Amino acid sequence: MKKTRTISENYEALKAVMPQRIREEFDQIEAGKRLPELYYDLPFKKAFHPDLHPDRVTKIFQLIFHQERIVLGSLNAAPPKVSIYSKNTILDQLARMSDDGIFDMEMQRKAQEFITERMDVYVSDLIMLQYSVEKEHKKSEMNFLDIPMTYAVVFMKESPGQFQNNPRFIHYRKNVTDTGVQLADLSRVVYIELDKCLKQVLEQRCPPELEELGCFLAFMADVNGDRFSVKGDTPNGNMYQEIREELRIMAKNKKELMSMLTEKYEADIRFSELCQARKEGMQEGMQKGIQKGIRAFVSLCRKLDKSQEETILEINREFLLTPDEAKEAVRNYW
Repeated sequence: MKKTRTISENYEALKAVMPQRIREEFDQIEAGKRLPELYYDLPFKKAFHPDLHPDRVTKIFQLIFHQERIVLGSLNAAPPKVSIYSKNTILDQLARMSDDGIFDMEMQRKAQEFITERMDVYVSDLIMLQYSVEKEHKKSEMNFLDIPMTYAVVFMKESPGQFQNNPRFIHYRKNVTDTGVQLADLSRVVYIELDKCLKQVLEQRCPPELEELGCFLAFMADVNGDRFSVKGDTPNGNMYQEIREELRIMAKNKKELMSMLTEKYEADIRFSELCQARKEGMQEGMQKGIQKGIRAFVSLCRKLDKSQEETILEINREFLLTPDEAKEAVRNYW
C-alpha cells in the first residue's frame, strides 16, 4: 500500500528542487531569522482580512482615499459572469464599506505590464455587482445615481514600465475628457508602487503629506526591514508589532509555509520560464522578419537586373550576413 506523504514531507520535497536563494530564504524563515513577506498571498490576506482586522483595512482605506469610511467586513459575493464561457474573476480582498461601497485590495508581486487593463476588468465586474438587483428588490428601485462607489487599490511590489519614469509612487486614476471636463465616475482606482515608495522612505524623500502612508507602505514592502522608524508607542507602531508577531506564528506552521513556497514556485520559477519562452518567441519572430526582408530584397535586385554576385554583396552589406549566408539566401530566394 502506497504511503501518503505528510505536509512536512511535501514541503521538504518542494524546497529541495527550488533554487538555492529560495531554499535559504525559507530556511531563515523556519529558523526565525526572518519573517514571511507581506506581499506573499497568504500573509497579505491574513494580515488584512476584512473580517479579522477591519481596523487595519479601514486604516489603509482612509490613508489612501482620505475619506472617513469604515470597513464593515468581507464581501463574499462573486462578480457576475456574462456567459458560461467567461473567465472567473479571482479577487484578493473584498470589503464592505459603511457607505455600501466595495473596497478591493490587490497585491501584485511581479511587474505586470497589463495591470491597468486587468484592473479595468476587475472594477467593471464589481460595478456590475453593485448594479445587480438583489432578491425581493424591484428593478425600478435601482438607477445609475444610486450605484454605490467601487474603490480599488493595487499594491505593486515591482513597478511596471509605464510607471517607472514618474517620480510619484501613488497614482489616482481620473475620468477626464480631452477638454478637461471632469466626469462622474462609479469607481476610484489607485495604483501604488511599493518598491518606489520604500526607496523614497529610506532616502527620506517621501513628500511630507504622504509620510504616514509612505511609512505604512514601506512596512508592507519590507516587513523584515528596520531602516524606517516605527515608534512602538504609536497606534501604527502597535499594529506593526502585532502583524510581525502574526507572521512569526505563521512561520511555524508547515501547512502555511507550504502554501507560501508553492506561491514562490508559481511566481518565480514559472515566471522565469514564461520570460524565457517569450524571449525565444521574439527571437524567432525577428528571424522570420529578417528572412522576409531578405526575400523582398532579392526580388528587388532581380527587378533591377542585378546579377547574383551583386545581390550577394548587397545582402552581405545590408543584413550583415557572412558571405556563405548571403550566397545561401540568394540561392533560396532567387
